[in-house]
Amino acid sequence: MTISTQTTSLSSRGLRVNKTTVLATLLVLAALATAPLWGSAYIRSFLSVTLMWVGLALSWNIISGYSGYVSLGHTAFFGMGAYVGALLFSNLGMPWGLAAIVAGVITSVVAVPIGYILLRLRGPFFAVGMLGLSEVFRIGVNRLSAWTGGGHGLYLETTSRLWLVYFGFMAITLAAFLATWLIDSLPYGRTLLAMRDDEVATQVLGTPTTRAKVAAFVVSAFFPAMLGTTYAIFISYIDPSSAFNLEYNLIMVLMGALGGVGTVIGPVLGGAVVGGLRESLWVSLPQLHLILFGIIMVVTVLVLPDGLYPRIRGMVRRWRGATETTIREARVEGAPTISLDEFSPPEVEAEPLLTVESVIKSFAGRRVIDECTFEIAPNSVTGLIGPNGSGKTTVLNLINGILNVDGGNIVFNGVRIDNKAPHQIGHLGIGRTYQIPRLFDRLTVLDNMMVASPQGLSPGVSAQRARQRLELVGLGGFEERLAGKLSYGQRKLLEMARVLMGDPLLILMDEPFAGVNPILRERIAELVRILGSHGVTFVVIGHEMTEMMALCDRIVVMDQGAVISEGSPAHVQQDPAVFEAYFGRRAEFIPNGRQP
Repeated sequence: MTISTQTTSLSSRGLRVNKTTVLATLLVLAALATAPLWGSAYIRSFLSVTLMWVGLALSWNIISGYSGYVSLGHTAFFGMGAYVGALLFSNLGMPWGLAAIVAGVITSVVAVPIGYILLRLRGPFFAVGMLGLSEVFRIGVNRLSAWTGGGHGLYLETTSRLWLVYFGFMAITLAAFLATWLIDSLPYGRTLLAMRDDEVATQVLGTPTTRAKVAAFVVSAFFPAMLGTTYAIFISYIDPSSAFNLEYNLIMVLMGALGGVGTVIGPVLGGAVVGGLRESLWVSLPQLHLILFGIIMVVTVLVLPDGLYPRIRGMVRRWRGATETTIREARVEGAPTISLDEFSPPEVEAEPLLTVESVIKSFAGRRVIDECTFEIAPNSVTGLIGPNGSGKTTVLNLINGILNVDGGNIVFNGVRIDNKAPHQIGHLGIGRTYQIPRLFDRLTVLDNMMVASPQGLSPGVSAQRARQRLELVGLGGFEERLAGKLSYGQRKLLEMARVLMGDPLLILMDEPFAGVNPILRERIAELVRILGSHGVTFVVIGHEMTEMMALCDRIVVMDQGAVISEGSPAHVQQDPAVFEAYFGRRAEFIPNGRQP
């Protein structure tokens, strides 16, 4: 099969730039820009606040929608920006527009160390941590009453040019929208979405996820700070209750969830809907509008878990007659005819290729890996076997940096790797597949591949490489299929293809034959043999002894965290220690029928 060498363009995951979207955007901007001319003071005020909500929802979406770190305290940055900008405006006489920019920069700088600390948390712990941060900032403002006015707040000079403030809200929100579109269009956005689904798998593929998520955190802090300053100028007053209002957190989350998180248009759509709804509820039911917001949030999660925008986009696709790729099983029809001439794993610098020496790992005081020692020769297929719980998967996790060793050392290709991060180990040439495939289910097959693309390759070259690897494993034509809609066997093949994007020298495979049909087992074994002939070394965990003994050059047997036998498949099968590990001690035959 011939792979085209033409540059391949990728379809955008978010907002496509075409005549329709450009025209729609210009019409909306024209309507908003002329609002001070045709609208009343109330309309201008309503649009100002709505634009602020949309901007806040867009900034929240960068960290919570794309990278999956749901923040319940983004008002911390809004309030900090409001106070910093207000002080610059009132005490230093700085123009409010410049004060907003400076406040955004200062808040972003403060967000860097905060991000490195709080982003160590996940799920509800991060959400509560952000909520606590907002409360800490609120208490700090109250304590610094000599500067901030404490609970009495700060009164600011009233500007007679409120239409300029309106355009300030519009400019900041437009900048947040463009930043979101840019993130979504770049490989960086794909990386954030991959982290949202599985951060560990993203790390192992060679991505420094800490830097990626801190950068998203900092960008998401910049726009709320500028909006906070502009809001303080808009109402000519700021105090702790308005700067760090818990209601604002609820509104931001609701806007993002209702519109669709991790999309460009979702927060805009959610912000427009919730902004109008909030205004009507606040006017008609001022005492109950927060309760109604809570009810809307619950209904949104239950009825529209993906949000309005994905639902609308799906309806439009069906109306246009777009169909999804038909699922088919990969079939083995002789050896693949795809050339692997461009497959170039790193050079072997040392022998053995991998050395695991006296490695120790304990959990809660219990030693699960106990002085484990073995070596892997280059261009070999080594099977790692043993009873359940013997420590095989833990050893792989130690090799690729998911876990840190407590003792001993691991050396790969002449470089000690037991003290390195997973992304650093991935760059050295170690790939990994898992017993249960760890894919990015909400991304397409092609995007899954592109996440693993080496840095420095153009999108066209990366896409060509991705399609070549997909053809190799038997998934050609599945590029636009969501990974979450693949069958279990196809998920195994996609994970294998994704590993090959980095041209690894060593591939660690955890239970590649488990749960797949005989045809796909044959396909996987065939892939191992083909790649082995191109310089790739394998360490394979498996319980399917027929496949393991036929595939592997050498077998390492583990029991209770230590190596108890190693050698050729024939040698291991005859080793009494292996029999005892699997079946217990062999009973000795005594002529009188008694046993010890």
